Amino acid sequence: MTYPARTPARRIRTRNLRDVGLLVAIAAIAAALGYQLRASSSATDASSIDVLRREHRGALGEAVPSTVWPAHGQAAFVQTGQSQVQAGPNQHAAPIASVAKVMTAYLVLRDHPLRPGEGGPTITLTEADVADTDRRRRQQESVMFIAAGERLTELQALQALLLPSANNIAAVLARWDAGSADRFIARMTAAARSLGMTHTRYTDPSGFDDETVSTAADQVRLVDRAMRLPVFASIVDTPSVTLPVAGTVHNTNTFGPARPRQDRGGSPGR
Repeated sequence: MTYPARTPARRIRTRNLRDVGLLVAIAAIAAALGYQLRASSSATDASSIDVLRREHRGALGEAVPSTVWPAHGQAAFVQTGQSQVQAGPNQHAAPIASVAKVMTAYLVLRDHPLRPGEGGPTITLTEADVADTDRRRRQQESVMFIAAGERLTELQALQALLLPSANNIAAVLARWDAGSADRFIARMTAAARSLGMTHTRYTDPSGFDDETVSTAADQVRLVDRAMRLPVFASIVDTPSVTLPVAGTVHNTNTFGPARPRQDRGGSPGR
């Protein structure tokens, strides 16, 4: 499966994760954890990924050579057809920013399953949602324009969450799913434990809070599970969608093919 001036833009790689085939996640997870891994622009790091592919081609069960891990940040992967997560050095809990939205989407789809082609239930946005959006925009968060009375299907809300990385929609989905943000955050933590994500702590559904932390290895466990959901996989592989008020929004994946920024409603916040 690209925030305030405090941190660089962050996104989890989507299309490229599936194209690689051998990996669920590696360099993109490390970059999303807030470290300056240059997998998409550095020849050194890119060659490390190539080495990783070669080393695991028919080499089940062998130790991962230390030379394949990126020089910066932390990385992990799981090999296709395997369940064991291979984790690189320097694993430690760190702020994950918008990667937290993977768990938000995973929980919403777990609690309200969708089949491919379904829109799902309708969520009506309120004046309180608009006020929350305005507050987040003033904080330079990543938000999407909405209007009171606007109706989004579950699918559209998930698209808004994952493509332009709308923090305000993360809050909407949390309340819609669990009744309150606090109850949803408790569910996020419980789900993390059930998936073996022992070094992960969620304190908000969007990842804007720096107390929401995880490791590369834990995020690989989650991405591996989330990508098994056809609707989730389809959304993160979608270049753009048109939503009722925001208009056309684009996938802000910066690790895949270049895509334009969204036409309306987005802000470069975190």
